[in-house]
Amino acid sequence: MDADAKKTALRMIPYGLYVLTAEGKDGKVAAATVNWVTQTAFQPPLVVVGVKADSGAHAIIKESKVFALNILGKDQKGMAFTFFKPLEREGNSIGGEAFRKGSLGAPILEKTPAFVECMLIDSIEKGDHSIFVGEVKDAGVKIRHIAYRAADVDAMAKFFVDAMGMKMIQKRKNNAIDLSDGSVNITVLPLRADTREGEPTKQPGIDHIGFSVDNDQEQFRLMEAAGARKAGAINLGTAYYEDKFVGPEDIIIDIGHWQGAAPVAKEEQ
Repeated sequence: MDADAKKTALRMIPYGLYVLTAEGKDGKVAAATVNWVTQTAFQPPLVVVGVKADSGAHAIIKESKVFALNILGKDQKGMAFTFFKPLEREGNSIGGEAFRKGSLGAPILEKTPAFVECMLIDSIEKGDHSIFVGEVKDAGVKIRHIAYRAADVDAMAKFFVDAMGMKMIQKRKNNAIDLSDGSVNITVLPLRADTREGEPTKQPGIDHIGFSVDNDQEQFRLMEAAGARKAGAINLGTAYYEDKFVGPEDIIIDIGHWQGAAPVAKEEQ
């Protein structure tokens, strides 16, 4: 086998960038940048990750049976470089990045746009890396939806489909179009949607942004401390609520959170 051809061909397999995190019974935290990650099943939701066999993360995951994959944004290459080397925990941070405990106990990095928290259900230990199979037990995406007002709704929706690979979900009676990439939802609103008679036509641009949070009261405190004012709440007809805040330049921020004993079942993929 041609060694150079093998190396080139393998490098052509597309990968993402993730920070794998886990916490041991002694409180030791491991955080490592990984890229051998893929989803392998919808039901139950399964992911696999390749983990270096002699790494601290490998040992901790085998002990705790829990890990999280923190999904990096396009502008977070610096964070990826931070976790190329082993680091020690400093309180509730590692490598200068704050984290919180997930529902299973895995560290969830605060500044990444999304995460999945997994229970280890199987492993294949061959070669210098092991394959860990995790069942996704929890997940989070900070930005839940963006509403954008456009002069030409159809053209703007087509742009998101063609340029960003989003899928059109529906066109509403008021001509608004809902799109999604499976994580973030975008609604393209016509300029006159929701405008009452006598009010000026709304301008093109972002109308509001929705975020999902775990601790709504803490988020409310942070919003108000930053100068935002509460502008009401919406019951979406499920266990999910949205509280609306008005921030700088009158931007509207929706803070979504669960109310009651448990969230309603999430939609299956």
